[in-house]
Amino acid sequence: MLSDELSEAVRAIEEYEKDFPESYVDLADDIRKIKLEMRILRWRLDMVPPIEETITPTDLQWVRAEAWKRGSQRPPFEFADVFEECMPDFWAEWKKTNDLDAIKKRYEDRMA
Repeated sequence: MLSDELSEAVRAIEEYEKDFPESYVDLADDIRKIKLEMRILRWRLDMVPPIEETITPTDLQWVRAEAWKRGSQRPPFEFADVFEECMPDFWAEWKKTNDLDAIKKRYEDRMA
């Protein structure tokens, strides 16, 4: 699955960053941005369709900003962990404006 490949790629990048921290220090921010987009894409690919359809550009921007804010103070090889740490906060906010039961019902009705 593509999401598995993205996850493995980020893991490999971060392993390299941990083992050879000086190698790409000048590109650390660029590499973080790419890893963040890879994690976002993986996240969206793993979502079930009715949930994925509710994710807005504003939601994606929140995830980007929050991961960047939290991750800027951590080593580059921990950025995937930072992304995962943002998700409970994202879903807590998402639940405030989305009715999961109604979303599932609409999807089930559509699939019937």
